[in-house]
Amino acid sequence: MILFSYMPDPFLTEEHQLIRNSVKEFAERYIVPLARKMDLEDYYPRD
Repeated sequence: MILFSYMPDPFLTEEHQLIRNSVKEFAERYIVPLARKMDLEDYYPRD
């Protein structure tokens, strides 16, 4: 699933782009499924 599409940024270095891509992949893999579950079940963990 693609959540965001980024335009190439001429001011970012290759390292910045790698970090941005890593954060995007992490969010898509771990945060999105949990957020979806919380929305569907009207659930918010207390811990």
